[in-house]
Amino acid sequence: MTIKLWAAKRDANEREILRALDRMKVWYVIAPPLDLWILHAGRWIPVEIKNGRNGLRPSQVAFMDRCAREGVPCSLWRSLNDALATLGHA
Repeated sequence: MTIKLWAAKRDANEREILRALDRMKVWYVIAPPLDLWILHAGRWIPVEIKNGRNGLRPSQVAFMDRCAREGVPCSLWRSLNDALATLGHA
């Protein structure tokens, strides 16, 4: 199930990753402050998808740093393999 709440420029590899999530029936919401939130193992995990070496915006770095300080899982995916690893399918 997909809920889209944000219309922004998307990274080129995002479509491949989202199609894979759809095939795996992973529930995700496209919403800020990162690219999407996935529901995995009963927890929402914020995810940022970046293509290649594209960097994070300062607001994304601040959000991910806060997640780390609070012990909240947060993921940066640069490939489908990163997504699969987060979901335990690596």
